[in-house]
Amino acid sequence: MKIDKKSLRRRFLALRAEIDPEARDKADRQILKRLLLHPSFKRAARIGTYLSCGSEVSTKGLPEICWKMRKTIAVPVTARWLKKTFFSEISSDDPLITSELGTLEPPRSAWRPIAPKNLDLIIVPGVAFDESGHRVGYGGGVFDRLLAAAPQAIRLGLAFERQITPRLPRFTFDQPLDFLVTEKRTLRWNRKR
Repeated sequence: MKIDKKSLRRRFLALRAEIDPEARDKADRQILKRLLLHPSFKRAARIGTYLSCGSEVSTKGLPEICWKMRKTIAVPVTARWLKKTFFSEISSDDPLITSELGTLEPPRSAWRPIAPKNLDLIIVPGVAFDESGHRVGYGGGVFDRLLAAAPQAIRLGLAFERQITPRLPRFTFDQPLDFLVTEKRTLRWNRKR
């Protein structure tokens, strides 16, 4: 049976979008609290993370927390002319703009690339996650490529409970997670990379 990933994405995006604002705020706060208490976050000196948009689990406030803790934080930026996405360090002085892909990132003049091999932790978004540590993203394979280039980094996903399903389709290029933090629990998988 062929897996229709577009239908899968539509279904889980709709489920995520249905969360009412009050419940979303509460869940976002619980997820952030769990993330900040996670040993991988506490130990990490250099963190790669997405900057949330739309109905994603919020990472609002995370950069400021990292800077106060003297952690380096980097976000994905896309050089469309090179057809390449990489992590760029951000600081409190950097403005953020909406990219062509609809994500927040620093303007090109403020890019400071950081090699994936120098990241300790990568915080990963997704549309759907399963109970084995796999995820379905937005369809471009951006985070799978970033994770593949950083095999030493801990991979930690953020999700609402309603984004979890027992099993998702898997492909050879998919990069599994080490942890998934939701508003109710933290899932852990032992990965040998």
